[in-house]
Amino acid sequence: MLINMSAFPLLLSLCFLVSPSISQDSSSPSPAPAPAPAPAPAPFPERSFPPSLFLYINQGDLEDTAGEFDSYFRRVGGIGSPKFSLCLYSFTPNSFTLGIGMDFYPKWVWAANRNDPVHDGATLTLGLDGNLVLADFDDRVVWQTNTSNKGVVGMKMLDNGNLVLHDAKDNYIWQSFDYPSDTLLAGQSLKAGLTNKLVSRASPTSDLEGNYTLEMRPNNVSLYYKSPKNPTPLPYYRIDQSYSTTPSKEFKYYVAVTNFVSHFTFQGIQYITTDWLSSSNQQLADTWYDGTYSFLRLDIDGKLRTYNLDPLNRGIWKVEYTLFMGEPLVGDQKGATECQMPEKCGDFGVCYKEQCVACPSPRGLLGWSEKCAPPNLVCNGGEMNAKYYKVVGVTHFSSMYTEGEGPMQPRKCKAKCTEDCKCVGFFYDEESLRCWIVYDLKTLTQSGNPKHFGYIKVSN
Repeated sequence: MLINMSAFPLLLSLCFLVSPSISQDSSSPSPAPAPAPAPAPAPFPERSFPPSLFLYINQGDLEDTAGEFDSYFRRVGGIGSPKFSLCLYSFTPNSFTLGIGMDFYPKWVWAANRNDPVHDGATLTLGLDGNLVLADFDDRVVWQTNTSNKGVVGMKMLDNGNLVLHDAKDNYIWQSFDYPSDTLLAGQSLKAGLTNKLVSRASPTSDLEGNYTLEMRPNNVSLYYKSPKNPTPLPYYRIDQSYSTTPSKEFKYYVAVTNFVSHFTFQGIQYITTDWLSSSNQQLADTWYDGTYSFLRLDIDGKLRTYNLDPLNRGIWKVEYTLFMGEPLVGDQKGATECQMPEKCGDFGVCYKEQCVACPSPRGLLGWSEKCAPPNLVCNGGEMNAKYYKVVGVTHFSSMYTEGEGPMQPRKCKAKCTEDCKCVGFFYDEESLRCWIVYDLKTLTQSGNPKHFGYIKVSN
């Protein structure tokens, strides 16, 4: 429900603005000459709501159509464009996220309060100070733009899906494009010095942040796996590593039209560094569909995909590109395999040629199933009495993009793991004499190199 919080005279001004067809009183003096007719408005005019004239209360009927992942939602009145709507959506009763939906059956392409949902009666307010605030029914502030006293005079949704707060000169004081969630829309970027990562969602029925991130670091753009067992996120893919000595500046998803008659388009990524000679572009997929109905997403499973709306089947989205199932991204020719996915084999397993082929055990390699699990270890905060079983010709998913420690002898590597009761195993390369201590096993890759070893810790 959209409510006007301004004083009564401003209410009349607003009503006149949005209702120009109201007739005049017949007893009033003759009107002044009518001004020249204004141009006919677009079907979805770009409306900018000024401070003090915008308050939305999360209440009333839900939309009849279902959003992505069978979510239900309310549209925030007046804030939208032909292809995008500002909404409060939910997967479970009375638990809402403020987000932007694309299309009539919305795909959720941006979220404000992923880890802190609000409830019926929550409010979204653009205050006189120019700060956009989402507060729960009990007035607890859940999310805000932090734009108080920065010259904000209005809020609007652009045609590209960018929600903006702007000043009197239409400069953007705040924009949703600078704060992505798990998705990049066409023309949107990760930028140095701003929010520089995408975070996957936890599950199809949860808006909580998941285990995977796409991050722009100082010298690269990489995919990371966040495990509660590991002290730091572990890389499982690196984009454009050939330019790893050049500082990163921007990672952009774009759509380009190559034929304006047939609307043939392609989707691509652009990796921009501080040295333009080191910057690069890569075409990901061709499509005949409307490229503006397109986005790149870090999905729940940790794969990077591009999506496009099928114009002939309303509500049907086609996957155009999937990293780990197609061509590698720029600068990498070895890591674009499903065996590099941390959870490809669930909690534990050996992967070869995109398939989980074995379950390591003290008795050797057994047939893999979803029940394959690492040894159950109990850590009481100190060194544990442990032994190890050896797996030949395997690497850990993190070893491709981390240097490990060393050079060192295998006995020293073993001692480091034994002394750390949270360590669940170590991996060793006899050629480089490098050691990798790991805290979560997950997927091991069959390398085919007999000088690669995995040592899995078991309790005595």
